[in-house]
Amino acid sequence: PPPPPPPPPPPAPAPSLRVSGCRETRSAIVLVRHPKPGLAVAALAERGVIVDSRPGVVRVSPHFYNTVDEVDGFVEGLKETVRKGTGLGHLLPDP
Repeated sequence: PPPPPPPPPPPAPAPSLRVSGCRETRSAIVLVRHPKPGLAVAALAERGVIVDSRPGVVRVSPHFYNTVDEVDGFVEGLKETVRKGTGLGHLLPDP
């Protein structure tokens, strides 16, 4: 009989997101560091996620009316842009 197929490769490490903030000045605005925030904003807008950018960060304003699915969609979309190394990760082929 033929030998068994090789095992699948291990999954790529998950990208990490660092959230900026200060406990003393809490607000509903969340700033997430990103290497190309303007491009990330454009990529997220194509997914229907409305955010904004500031130098070095993506600005998010979640509120009580956002669903868990909407927040998860934002996080997954942002992780994709980080994983692909650009704010336009959805336009690049997988490595």
